[in-house]
Amino acid sequence: MSKVTYKSVFKSEHNSDLFVYVENADLLNKWKSDSTIPLAQVVQSFDIFDTDTGSHTGKASKASRQTISNILDTNDLDRAIKKILVEGELIKAPVAVNKAHGMYVSSV
Repeated sequence: MSKVTYKSVFKSEHNSDLFVYVENADLLNKWKSDSTIPLAQVVQSFDIFDTDTGSHTGKASKASRQTISNILDTNDLDRAIKKILVEGELIKAPVAVNKAHGMYVSSV
């Protein structure tokens, strides 16, 4: 099974990308100029992901709190997500889900 999704990718100087899945690219752009739009409508979940490859492609897994803190200089999950959304690059990416191996994200 595969689908297309959007993600905002924050490329760090630590050679490790963090990303969040975005519900709707148009809504993300509206949110950037209108902070009254609830963040819950912009992201698919309040999770930050990284991959086993260190880039934004590969098997996606939840990033550890320590990784998030080291890369984004905050322990506050909402602030970290907002930083990724504001400073990250929006990418349209195919996502494949394999029940045995999890969710995989590839670049376009």
